[in-house]
Amino acid sequence: MTAVTKLIRQSLIFLHMKKNINISILIPVFNTEPLLKNCFDSIKQSFLLSELNVQVVIINDASTKTDDNNKCKKIVKVFKKEAKQLERQNKRCFLIDYAEHYTNKGLLETRRDALFLAQGDYILIVDSDDTITPNCLTDLYNAAIKSGCDVIHGKTNIIANDLSSNAAIIKGKRANLVHSGAINENLLNSFLIKKDFNGFVWGKLYKKEIVLRAFDHIPPMYCTVQEDFITSLWIFFTAKSYYGIDSTVYNYNIETGISSKNQVTDISQIEKICSAAGVFTAIYSEIESLPQDSFTSEQIQKIQIVSANCLINNIKQLKASVTPELQQTAYEILCDYWGQNFVDKFYKEF
Repeated sequence: MTAVTKLIRQSLIFLHMKKNINISILIPVFNTEPLLKNCFDSIKQSFLLSELNVQVVIINDASTKTDDNNKCKKIVKVFKKEAKQLERQNKRCFLIDYAEHYTNKGLLETRRDALFLAQGDYILIVDSDDTITPNCLTDLYNAAIKSGCDVIHGKTNIIANDLSSNAAIIKGKRANLVHSGAINENLLNSFLIKKDFNGFVWGKLYKKEIVLRAFDHIPPMYCTVQEDFITSLWIFFTAKSYYGIDSTVYNYNIETGISSKNQVTDISQIEKICSAAGVFTAIYSEIESLPQDSFTSEQIQKIQIVSANCLINNIKQLKASVTPELQQTAYEILCDYWGQNFVDKFYKEF
């Protein structure tokens, strides 16, 4: 075999492999570049311990707080070199695809754009400030193949400076709300009413077509809060089967999220907090467009309760964090987003 023939054969092998991606991992990035290497290294380790063809899709949502040494594109360039070496060594696909937004679009739309670049049969969503466990890809994929279910759900490690803190305990319980085994009917009831499993989009492996169909129900929108709820709601409306496993697959870092205790000093911050209202407007609008029996009255009531709780959290956050001179403005913006009658129902209580 000549060197040229060998090269062509290798190229054809790689082209064939690229059409057979098992899992696409979606990673949105916004001002978390210093933590991105840890995230990628965990994926790399999980890839090496698997026998899978993997694609990683990284989208920079117009980061604003990075210096030249922490530019997302520069960091991903190093990842691509490592991935190509691992492809050659392991004779399996390890693709790194990168895109960036010129303006910030929010987490929901960044995940949507990453999804459109995904080539895999299955989708895994990972936040850039978190990591996955070494056994993550293997355990989730094997469970998916064995069960044939649309959604595979694993357990979570909580990463915190103080694991005994109230926040760590509460988030740990919520993150590890995983149903053991299969659910093969009415996943929406299991999610909304029975609360058999949590609504985080990470820590779960999804059939790609399920996530695509879920996003068909979500209009394009700027969203930085409640994005997991709206995504999970439509995923479990669309999916027909769920399977929970006893394996820990995800490391959730609760120290790196946006704190609700930060002082709010300008109108754009207030609007970002209040924009949660748009999630529920989009949900109610979509429900109205569907056949009348798509949601039960009990399911709609549960969504209304989540909506009210979200407004209450907005009110608490704004009252605690907004500077005194902006308090009236904050109230007016709340009313613009949520409706004055809805806001006044709760505002004086807090």
